[in-house]
Amino acid sequence: MNNKYILVLVEGEKTEINFFNNISNVFFKQNHNIEIIPFKCNIYKLYKHIESYNFNIDLIDALLTTKNISNEEKNILINKRFFYKYLVFDFDIQHKFLDNDIKYKSLLKMKEYFSNESENGLLFLNYPMFESIKVELSNPPLKYFYSNKNEYKKHINEKINININNLVYDEILNLIRKSIIIGNYIVKRQFHIPKYEDLQDIIFNNKILIHQISCFKNYKCVYQLNTSILFLISYFGEKLFNKIKS
Repeated sequence: MNNKYILVLVEGEKTEINFFNNISNVFFKQNHNIEIIPFKCNIYKLYKHIESYNFNIDLIDALLTTKNISNEEKNILINKRFFYKYLVFDFDIQHKFLDNDIKYKSLLKMKEYFSNESENGLLFLNYPMFESIKVELSNPPLKYFYSNKNEYKKHINEKINININNLVYDEILNLIRKSIIIGNYIVKRQFHIPKYEDLQDIIFNNKILIHQISCFKNYKCVYQLNTSILFLISYFGEKLFNKIKS
């Protein structure tokens, strides 16, 4: 694995970058084969860009043809061959710039297109935003009901004072454990860790997204869940999964 480059494309250029730099230091140590690149915009902008190519373009070429990526970052994409590609974006359903039905269609299409880390890439969505990671670390109620103010990030940062940029190995394992349990509850209403062979069906396909869309349509709420940390399970596989169960 050491000679195979990993790309993690994240939405934001500060919070997510700092978080994943720490994850890289903890899990990949001196291995510099992981690149964390910010897209600097939401998933709907990426969707529109890829849609302009009729979804007939791979992730690297899509990034090389967008203004969201700097020339320095494009040089990294050109000069390295990425065997594993992960995308980390927010659900972002609270914004009013698009009709909700268009957002649902866009998200489902992106989950379908980015469904394999060694091909187009594997998409991880955070509900409602990346800051839900603090909820998982501090155990508030699972559901978040949208208000008219749409100030989720501010609300979480004011209520939960946790530094997510210096988590140690065991804390990260616990975060993975909680993310899997919440995902399993959303899909199957079972509040425990499922079998490893069931993860693909529960976590890595579009079932969580379908349930979250339904929840938002009916109740204007979503379950707070950060799935981005699960890229580690996708990459390290059953060996890491067994550690979170012990």
